[in-house]
Amino acid sequence: MAPVYDHIGAVVLHDLAKSVENTEKLLSRFHRDEAGSTVIVFAVLLPVMVAALAMVADVSLWRHSARQLQLRADAAAVAGAHEVTMLDEKANPTLAAMGLLHDNGVNLATTEIAVHYPPISGTYEGGNAVQVILRQNQSRFFSSVFMSGDVSMQRISTAVIRSGTNALCILALDRSAPSTLDLTGSSSVDVNGCAVQSNSRHAQGLEAGGTSTLSAGCIYSSGGVYGEARMTVKECDQVETDWRQLPDPYADLEPPAGIASMACKTAKKTGKQSLFLESGRYCKSVVAMDYTELEDGGTFIFDNAVLDMKSASSELYGRNITLIFVNGGTIGMPTGGMMDLTAKTSGEYAGMLMYADRATTPSTLGVKITGHPDSKLEGVLYFPNQAVEFTGGSNSDSTCTHLIARTIALAGNASFSNQSCEAMGAREMALIPGVVLSST
Repeated sequence: MAPVYDHIGAVVLHDLAKSVENTEKLLSRFHRDEAGSTVIVFAVLLPVMVAALAMVADVSLWRHSARQLQLRADAAAVAGAHEVTMLDEKANPTLAAMGLLHDNGVNLATTEIAVHYPPISGTYEGGNAVQVILRQNQSRFFSSVFMSGDVSMQRISTAVIRSGTNALCILALDRSAPSTLDLTGSSSVDVNGCAVQSNSRHAQGLEAGGTSTLSAGCIYSSGGVYGEARMTVKECDQVETDWRQLPDPYADLEPPAGIASMACKTAKKTGKQSLFLESGRYCKSVVAMDYTELEDGGTFIFDNAVLDMKSASSELYGRNITLIFVNGGTIGMPTGGMMDLTAKTSGEYAGMLMYADRATTPSTLGVKITGHPDSKLEGVLYFPNQAVEFTGGSNSDSTCTHLIARTIALAGNASFSNQSCEAMGAREMALIPGVVLSST
């Protein structure tokens, strides 16, 4: 049986060692005879040099074959793992891997193939992964003049199946920026019964700086993390990096049609500084200095206008409502204020509390939401094209708060929950199972 080599270099060393050994035996016959020694030595060494050149030529061919074998093993392992993610207990990873190998031109009759789920060796032995082992005999070409027997090559590939444990409460959508999800200063963020994710592939896509702390069911980053020691996961084994990016769960949700033809509303005074807003379109900024009530069940469209909570003592109250920002419209909270808002539970905007149109709201328009300790935000805060700075209050009793934005900076004692989001109609941000190739 041909010897098995995982590395081409082992073959070279083995064969050259044999050539040198044979050469030493020949030289030993002539070491006492000095006459014509140069010619003799040259004649003896010539086969060695030719053998070395032959080995160089063969090694190039073997390396190419080894790369091809590894690529095919990788593809087969990934195919088997995807079979498992799609069909669970009904999956047949061996059949999927063999089928892909056949499609890639592998001769199944001359290739030893082993597919293991779970793996039988390596870092993920016994784990949730598919392992493919391929072994092929490689013929000698030029070196066959000096050596006999085929060279057997083996390549191993392991594809790891990564499935998320928790649905998300916080999702930072930017796919490349540093600190896409950023905890600053001495912030303390608690995410109850759900997870957080940064979609950024950056090495510091998710960052906990200063003395900040982040506690969540699970923590995912599509790139790397900074400050992992300040992160605590309650329902996962570890903070996960290089995680699959999650598509925007509301990418298909558009602002209401015909906004430009809607009449412009004006806030109604109900007291010296208190206001009442009817459902509809607002074309001029609304400045809230005291108590502001939103019509129950209303949809409030701020078209190039700001819902501006100017005072720290201002209060914003609304039930079964949706705030929509278009053409640069936004919410302004320069000094904070108390909010008690609950999203709609039915219709197209079910679960959506604040919605910014990705097409008409510029990315340069940052959003600052400063929460009062008694604030209550029930629903989804959606700013897909904006940078959101969220400073939360420590005593929030919200049972459903989701935050989705291009980038997110968390400060203060913010808290998020997924407890009643399904009942409210918010879309579940369930993680998509992913497959990654293991380097070990």
